[in-house]
Amino acid sequence: MTHRWIAGLAVALLGACTGAQTAPPPFIDTPEVDTGTPGPRDFGPYVAGRFASEIKDPRAVDFYRHALAQDPDDPGLLNATFTLALAEGRLDTAADMAERLAPFGAGNLMAETMRLLNAIDRGDDAQALRRLDAIDSNFFRQSLAPIIEAWLLARQGQGDAALARLDAAGQPRFNRVRVLTHRALVLDYLGRTKLAEAAYQLAIDTPGGADPDLVGGYGNLLIRTGRADEAVALYSRLAEAAAGNRIERATIDRRLAAAREGRTLPVLARSPEGGIARPFLAVARDLSRNTSIQPAIVFARFATFTAPDLYDAHLLLGHLLSRQERFAAALDAYGVVERADTPLASAARYGAAVALAQTGRSDEAVAALERHLEVAPEDSDSWITLGDLKRQDGDFDAAEDAYSRAIVLLEADETVGWYPYFARAIAYEQTDRWPEAEADLKRAMAIRPDQADVLNYLGYSWIDRGLHLDAGMDLIERAMDLEPGNGFIIDSMGWAHYLRGNYDQAVAFLEQAIVEEPDDPTISDHLGDAYWQVGRHLEARYQWEHALTLTDAADTQAAIRDKLTYGLTLAGTEKTKTE
Repeated sequence: MTHRWIAGLAVALLGACTGAQTAPPPFIDTPEVDTGTPGPRDFGPYVAGRFASEIKDPRAVDFYRHALAQDPDDPGLLNATFTLALAEGRLDTAADMAERLAPFGAGNLMAETMRLLNAIDRGDDAQALRRLDAIDSNFFRQSLAPIIEAWLLARQGQGDAALARLDAAGQPRFNRVRVLTHRALVLDYLGRTKLAEAAYQLAIDTPGGADPDLVGGYGNLLIRTGRADEAVALYSRLAEAAAGNRIERATIDRRLAAAREGRTLPVLARSPEGGIARPFLAVARDLSRNTSIQPAIVFARFATFTAPDLYDAHLLLGHLLSRQERFAAALDAYGVVERADTPLASAARYGAAVALAQTGRSDEAVAALERHLEVAPEDSDSWITLGDLKRQDGDFDAAEDAYSRAIVLLEADETVGWYPYFARAIAYEQTDRWPEAEADLKRAMAIRPDQADVLNYLGYSWIDRGLHLDAGMDLIERAMDLEPGNGFIIDSMGWAHYLRGNYDQAVAFLEQAIVEEPDDPTISDHLGDAYWQVGRHLEARYQWEHALTLTDAADTQAAIRDKLTYGLTLAGTEKTKTE
């Protein structure tokens, strides 16, 4: 049932976004507008805005605002500007556009929601309640409205009315845990400690009620009432349940450390605004799990507009924006969390490091990871990511150290997978430590016998060293069966045939490989060698010259130039200069 609601909401929101950005502007047929200076309409800002929105350039909002200066009452343009401003986090602009859309009627769920939140932000609770009642959406009415209304009533000092509103909203079933959670939080906010404690316990005992923020609120109450030992036990149980979720585990570990010292840490709903923002964040999380990324971003933005210190929402935004490859915006979101030194700061530093790495800023990514690991040395994922960055930079000794630290942590929890062993094997192999590399490759293959990269790397390494030729060929064949279009695996097969003297077969496979990976220097070099061996010398020289343009590694370039000068020579033979 929950998924059906969420899917329907995502479709509605995506339709609104698409319509806003693709519908032709009504002013197309009116080439002139009175802007104070007579002249033709300038379509440049609108066209630039359309193009910028297609490529996710944040300047789209400014282009559309410039276009609006020529036609300030165009609903399509207002809606496009509102939608983009909301997605980009330009919340003041989004709020302004939402109000300007009001005369054009209801039906735009995003704009109506923004107007509701505007009223809440202004402290106009009476107007907010009227706007809340006017929103025509079954999902909104059943899932969000009862919680928002309860917090508005609590903010007005009408505690009993707030609780009654929540008590009347126990259905539909999918909303029960959410309503119970907010009942506990409202009671805590009202200072009704004994009732809040019972409500917290009821919510936690309800299936699906192990929400970290709910448990955080209950833990804080226990610490405030002198029962820190019970808070420690509560957090410890939750830590075990969240072992596989790095973000939840980071939050819980921080709370656990504070509880052991008798300190409380902030919870989301320590204010009515935080309580109102919380269900928007919950919807954003549900949408993100259903791969509805853009609507999830919209609801996370609603949450941060209502409660700017809702750091969970900023962290989720960083993750979602990274998935859209909008890394600059993701770094902004992560930065909000990191600067606030919340329980989520560690997860934000990790997210920022990954985003930096994906934008090619590897030095900054390494620095961010190293800062993170100073305070979270037990974070195996970060050690692995650091190892990957060091390996990409050619610092194989540092990569091996990072992978080894991760493996020690993962082996202690018996959760080590194939990848850390595989990655460390590459670092070992690149530093001429083949016995250690071979052992790690075998460990990785034992964990994942169907992992094509592991099979290929071990098979290729054996054949390249003249070891276990038949077994190596079998491993590469298995890898090809798993990933028949992988150019690097096809290259391995071609090179295996080359090393065994099967030059015609080598050419056939290497020609397939270069179709899949035309810009890989190793494949071009291999194909050049194979062409030479079958007498196709002109084509061989072409491939070597192509390989030379694809690599800046000094030793590789020297070897290729040697072949271009002397022709291909086998080991132990004298060089014979070719024309």
